[in-house]
Amino acid sequence: MSGKLKGIEPERVMKYFEALSAVPRGSGKTQAATAFCVDFAKEHRLEYYTDETGNVVIYKKGSPGFENSEPVIIQGHLDMVWEKAPGVDFNFETQGLNLAVDGDYINASGTTLGGDDGIAVAMALAILEDDSIKHPPIEAVFTVDEETGMFGATALDTSVLKGRKMLNIDSEEEGTLLVSCAGGVRADVIFDAETALAFGDAYTVTITGLHGGHSGTEIDKGYISANKLMAEVLGTLLEKNNIRLCSVNGGTMDNAITRECRAVVTTPDRFSFVNEAKKLNAELMKKHGEVEAGINLFCAKCDLPNESFDKSSTVSVIGLLKELPQGVVSMSGKIDGMVETSLNMGVLKTEQNKVTCVFAVRSSVNSKKENLVESIKKTAAAYGATIRTHSSYPAWEFVENSPLQKVMSDVYMRQYGKKMNVTAIHAGLECGIFCGKIKGLDCVSFGPDILEIHTPRERLSISSVERVWKYLLAVLEELCGEPTPAAAKKSEKPVKETASFTTKPHKHHINMTKEKMSLILLAVCVSFMILCILFSKEIIRFPVPKYPYKNAVAYIEQGNYEAAYKVLDVNYTLEEMKNIDDALALYKICSSHVEYKKGNLEKALSDYRQGDRLIRSQSPEVVNEIKEYGSRVREEYESSLKQKEAEKRELQSVEEERKRKEEEEKRTEYSTTVKTEERYTAPLVIFDTTRKRYYYEETTTEKKYNSDVDEFGDAEDFYDWHYDDFYDYEEAEEYFDEYY
Repeated sequence: MSGKLKGIEPERVMKYFEALSAVPRGSGKTQAATAFCVDFAKEHRLEYYTDETGNVVIYKKGSPGFENSEPVIIQGHLDMVWEKAPGVDFNFETQGLNLAVDGDYINASGTTLGGDDGIAVAMALAILEDDSIKHPPIEAVFTVDEETGMFGATALDTSVLKGRKMLNIDSEEEGTLLVSCAGGVRADVIFDAETALAFGDAYTVTITGLHGGHSGTEIDKGYISANKLMAEVLGTLLEKNNIRLCSVNGGTMDNAITRECRAVVTTPDRFSFVNEAKKLNAELMKKHGEVEAGINLFCAKCDLPNESFDKSSTVSVIGLLKELPQGVVSMSGKIDGMVETSLNMGVLKTEQNKVTCVFAVRSSVNSKKENLVESIKKTAAAYGATIRTHSSYPAWEFVENSPLQKVMSDVYMRQYGKKMNVTAIHAGLECGIFCGKIKGLDCVSFGPDILEIHTPRERLSISSVERVWKYLLAVLEELCGEPTPAAAKKSEKPVKETASFTTKPHKHHINMTKEKMSLILLAVCVSFMILCILFSKEIIRFPVPKYPYKNAVAYIEQGNYEAAYKVLDVNYTLEEMKNIDDALALYKICSSHVEYKKGNLEKALSDYRQGDRLIRSQSPEVVNEIKEYGSRVREEYESSLKQKEAEKRELQSVEEERKRKEEEEKRTEYSTTVKTEERYTAPLVIFDTTRKRYYYEETTTEKKYNSDVDEFGDAEDFYDWHYDDFYDYEEAEEYFDEYY
């Protein structure tokens, strides 16, 4: 290995940690890291699996003699948090990390290190590479996008895993074994502001120098959120200087306590504004300086934007930011010093006239997590904002009498000579996702010392990595169990043969043996032919693996019918499903849900009824979930029928009304035509230009006319017809107008 970590033990682990650190792998941008792992598997001729999300699973057989041991899952995530110190010129998307060694610690100059969770990937790859390590069959699982919502673990098809013991290496405190974690959800609060023409002077208000940290493990340390502090500052400036808000931005990750925040505002009185900002800086340092020694508030004049938020929106946004909660909400009543429920306003951003606050909500009690989200929703609604929740993940519940926990504790006692700290954590771990998807999974989380993760001050203890590496190898050896009998027999020393007397077999005995062998061979051939016929006629079938079916059942327990449908559809034919418990019944119900999502309610109800009739034995949870879904489909189908019937009646009514009006119009037109179809006589005054005298001429018209044409119109037509031949224009027109 060449590089900055060369010669540091454990050398194989450090080799892969440095190689991975050269690969850009931020959350949502892990394609290069996925390719890195796939290339490793190909290079070492190991079987692997990858999916569209970017997850990778690499398989390795057990050490000689332990090939048939129970597989063990080693799990970590590929993505890391991208954060850099102020003023550092670094492009995470194109540059590898600049690693540095400082005494016992490894860090990355000016940026986050990615020890969370690059060290897990490095340890797993080192085990997969080294054939001298004693271990059971290994399933190394590398997930993506853990930091932004555990999307990789959620998307992974766990039917590709056979292991029921999982070692998650995603903890940051050596000697601590995590056996439970909080569940969580992301909540986006969105406010659409009204704008007005900007006036006065514009200033950039910036808060910097805060500590930051992990919003789960360090939420109880008292570190200040720059986003929340900015709300207080803007509230004071609004009260004293009547400012207008143009934008406010802080933080890039919802699971990191925000270190910096920046707002652009306008003010009608720049002198008063600058003085007030100076006073605020002094007050903040006095109030928070003990915990946040580097806190700093400063203002700088900037170009006046074309628009700012109007007064009402400015007041609402600032009020909303001040009112929204931040930090610890409640402590656990079961574990001393453990946070039970919290939230973190990790991202605050302005896009055009839209202000968005992104929260990471956590709780070890699912009902309290939901209650906190409802509280946020009410606060948002009070200020005219909306809320959107996403990326929910379950809590990882503690399992008593776990065999894996006992192995981990026993090995730790032997290696360290003291008890391991077995506890829970107020942060999200992928263990909760995996335990929810793999029934009976025994899972633990541990890792070496990593300090100040998710910040540019993140650093990894070298000595701790070495100790945890040795501990991991000892655990794997313990999980191998007893060697297989065949392997044990091969390992025994050959026993010397003792002298013995043998008798030569008689000739008739040899002939009888040949006779028996012929009969046995004939019987085998006949049996084989019979089996072939039975299989071809499908009288008997090959056994079908049941695990994907069980995985589908687990999905249905969670209400995830689409995933269950995919598992069953990909892994089995309809004929195969008939031979596996309730597989065909569940497939029909999942197919029903797919049609339901498409809006095909009639087909959905039909498939559901077929599946419901076929179900024989399922857990109460699955049955309740299915019955609840069936009731919903029936109600919506019946409602749709009623709606269609109502629409049909309405269309019939409209059509009948249209026909009635057409008939009425026809009758009216006919009546008018009949009444007005008559002969009439109209007098016309004519002036004879030759004889200079007046006279009357009676004229008659037979023209049919409707109600819009009167006698005058017909008389005028008559006048026009006679004019050119007989009469002077002006005088004739004059008398014509006078008469009529």
